[in-house]
Amino acid sequence: MAQAIDNSGRVVGTSGSRAFIWQNGTLTELSGRANGYTSSAQVIPNGVIGGYTQDASSKYVVTWDAASGTRTPMPMSRLGAVSVTVVDIRSAGLLANVSYNDVTALSTAKLYSNGTETDLGAFNASVHRTQAAAMNAGGQIVGSSLVQQFGSSDVLHPFLWENGSLRDLGTLGSSACSDPSTQDCSTGYAAGINASGTIVGTSYTGNIPDNHSRPFIWQSGTMKDLGVNAGHDAYAMFINDQGQIAGQSISGGPWRGWRWSNGTAVEFATLGDGWVSGMNVQGSVIGATTTGPNQMHAFVWNGSQMIDLGAGPLGPSSAATAINDRGDVVGWSGDVNDNGPRRAVLWKLR
Repeated sequence: MAQAIDNSGRVVGTSGSRAFIWQNGTLTELSGRANGYTSSAQVIPNGVIGGYTQDASSKYVVTWDAASGTRTPMPMSRLGAVSVTVVDIRSAGLLANVSYNDVTALSTAKLYSNGTETDLGAFNASVHRTQAAAMNAGGQIVGSSLVQQFGSSDVLHPFLWENGSLRDLGTLGSSACSDPSTQDCSTGYAAGINASGTIVGTSYTGNIPDNHSRPFIWQSGTMKDLGVNAGHDAYAMFINDQGQIAGQSISGGPWRGWRWSNGTAVEFATLGDGWVSGMNVQGSVIGATTTGPNQMHAFVWNGSQMIDLGAGPLGPSSAATAINDRGDVVGWSGDVNDNGPRRAVLWKLR
């Protein structure tokens, strides 16, 4: 599985539960914590690879130097992590979601910088459940955090973390609760933030017509509905530094991809059971779209046309997972079933 590509064309990912880097036509394993245990490379901005290694009892947040392969463990204050996802690496540090089998700290968002680990905090002190989704060049971080629980139902709110403070961004409107002692059960999450601090995400409240999930944009303290696919479900998933927003929506038929730019949204693909998985600085959008029973193809939409990237070398299915700023796309080719055989793939479109 290829998981990320940088602007020089270096690719990182996981092969047979081992982290790798691919560059200049050569696939190289990245050193793990110990022989026989797993590792995964997940991001590669600016020559630094972020991911995790694992031993018999825990997963560990690590970086590798892309040039030398040198592995550096992050200063985790607690062992026993069962899940690690590195979200991004910027000058502000490495951002990761770290989960534990613990009722009070099930999911935490951590920032590792200058040899220290910072927990971004949580809205609910009794059940610490926070997920970071994105970080911009200024070190602002967005995501979602649990506000309250009703049985198996979670009420989440989008957050902005900056200067050590976790800010509740609220939702598009209030929603009645089944518990009369609680006033508001509206929920939402932030999915992306660009260099100027504009945030996008999705909000659900019972006051929105027909109780739909709606994409929002948050600027200068104000949250607004993007208006995409009005009266139906729509989700904002990515924003670039040009202010273009990508997501997907559904209105009684198959899922469709869309890109919003300068106040106008353009639908570009029928996804079926597929999804939108990324966008670059030029506004090219990638993902996967259903092509037949238990089959899908990776695609890229370049602003004017939808390009089917085909099934890839292994087939019968493929999906795109990341795109760099010059338009190179990585993903996988193989069985649509997660347990089936797959190969990492690079599509060079220029």
